[in-house]
Amino acid sequence: MTWESQVQGLSPVLWFRLGEASGNETAEAGGVTVAYTGPPSYGVTGAVGDSDTAMTFTSLQYGTSTATHTLWPASTTTFTMCAWVKCSSFATERIYQHGAPGSQTALYSSDVGFGCYFDTGSGTGNHAVYPSGLNLDDGDWHFVAAVRDGTTLTLYLDGAVPTGGTNTVTSDAMYTSAQTSYIARASGSAPFFEGSIDEIVVL
Repeated sequence: MTWESQVQGLSPVLWFRLGEASGNETAEAGGVTVAYTGPPSYGVTGAVGDSDTAMTFTSLQYGTSTATHTLWPASTTTFTMCAWVKCSSFATERIYQHGAPGSQTALYSSDVGFGCYFDTGSGTGNHAVYPSGLNLDDGDWHFVAAVRDGTTLTLYLDGAVPTGGTNTVTSDAMYTSAQTSYIARASGSAPFFEGSIDEIVVL
């Protein structure tokens, strides 16, 4: 079964393939349009072995949805965010973010691994996991995923849970008002992701 058919079978809420040759991108699922600034490098060989390509970003290259939206899984305490990433160095950088401080959900890299951050505006909704000792900056494609199931947040790297990859979270629901989505950056000017990103999926 191909990657494309597997994702289609999961009925994603949002799916950015990052396979455009130029210009803006309309999500494969969800219909959200993202405008790219910089621009990033289009047409990079992708992660999943099909003809669809990826994008490579450096500082000040990123994507921003052209309108706010409320697309998020029906259950705000059960969701998955995932993407393929490739880089030669890692810092604290956003891979995908929906919303701004006080109302955001983000999948991001850090200098020791990667994590998931969400803030419902309550002051107690910030949760992150930083598995350490992960070899993410080896220049190869890696699949990173954050899965929340009730009060448990689990991170996956290439299909496996790394040591330290689980965390107990509060009962905070996700922030559900209309928000802007960002690819390879946070809602402010930084942090920017520097490397290649492919196949961002929200389930």
